[in-house]
Amino acid sequence: MEPINDWVHEATGGDSWRAIAARLDTTHPTIQRRLRDQPADAIHAIANAYGVNPIPGFIAAGIVTEFDLRQYTKSTSIEDFSDLELAQVIVERLQKREAEDLSNVTEFPSPGIRPVVDDDDPLAGIDPQQYAAHPRTEPLEEDNPTP
Repeated sequence: MEPINDWVHEATGGDSWRAIAARLDTTHPTIQRRLRDQPADAIHAIANAYGVNPIPGFIAAGIVTEFDLRQYTKSTSIEDFSDLELAQVIVERLQKREAEDLSNVTEFPSPGIRPVVDDDDPLAGIDPQQYAAHPRTEPLEEDNPTP
C-alpha cells in the first residue's frame, strides 16, 4: 500500500472509497483522481471532512517533508501563541489523556457484601452453622467425687 493510501485509511477510520466520496459529495473515481492529480486539495478536503490534521497526509504524499516541518516549527516559539491558544492545547491534551486513562479501565466485580461485625456481640463473626449439632460427648468425670 502507498503511504497516501495508508493515511487515507487511518484518517477515515477505514471507510470505503464510496463512503469517503459520499462524505465529500463526489464520486469515488473523482476523489481517487484528485488524490493522484491534485493531492494537496484532496488531502485537505478529506482531512476537513473527517476532522483530522492534514499535515500527516501532506507528508505521506510527499508534498511536505518532515525536515520542512521541523524547520517551520523551529521558527515558531511558545511566545507566538495567545493565552487562549495555549489554554486550548492544554485542555485538548488533558481530555486526550483522560480518554486514554478511561480506555484502560477494566470492570472488576465488587467484593461481596459482608455483615458489619458488632464489637459488643460475643458471637459476632462466628458462623453458628459451623458449631451447631456437634456430636454428643461423654460427661466429664470429676477429679474428686463426693460420696
